[in-house]
Amino acid sequence: VISHHEDDARWWGIRYLEKGPLPRPGKEINDLQGVNIGKLSSGAPAPSLDNTGIGIGYISGVKEGDEVLVVASPRKSVRAVIVRPPFI
Repeated sequence: VISHHEDDARWWGIRYLEKGPLPRPGKEINDLQGVNIGKLSSGAPAPSLDNTGIGIGYISGVKEGDEVLVVASPRKSVRAVIVRPPFI
């Protein structure tokens, strides 16, 4: 089920492509140019995916397989890929 939110934002999953601070609710999601395109509504490590960070949120202007940046902390953005849940 994919829900609609503000503008053209849709409910998407993200899966980290690299190690970094875990995805948490409220963290911003940016495109690769650093433009904000969404926000996580939940996130956690996935034990079945070797504790890779996963999350869901409302994200605009993306499609499955696109790379994005999760702003994990003021100094660290983590590369992630857009996925459709379920994650495995």
